[in-house]
Amino acid sequence: MEEEFEGVTASRGKAVGRACLDLKDFRDGDIIIAETTYAPLVPLMKRAAAIVTSTGGVLSHAAVVSRELGIPCVVRAAGVLSVPHGALVEVDATAPKGRVRVVGKNDVS
Repeated sequence: MEEEFEGVTASRGKAVGRACLDLKDFRDGDIIIAETTYAPLVPLMKRAAAIVTSTGGVLSHAAVVSRELGIPCVVRAAGVLSVPHGALVEVDATAPKGRVRVVGKNDVS
């Protein structure tokens, strides 16, 4: 079963990586999926492949920082917090409507 979520592109690009909803388990190259981001998360954001939030807009913290870092970002992606931690996800932020798609199984190992 493939799940797809639509949001607003805040920083253009594409990325594929492991969904990280539990930031205590973050690995380099993960895709951060969160309700929002804030300043203390910047060190992790610098090591992420992409950032996806369920709230925010093009002037939100996630949007501004991701543009500064040059990594893809989709904001206001309703329902994205239901993605299982560790699932393989694809972030396509190349069009005004960004898409986040679950493309693989949960891999929390």
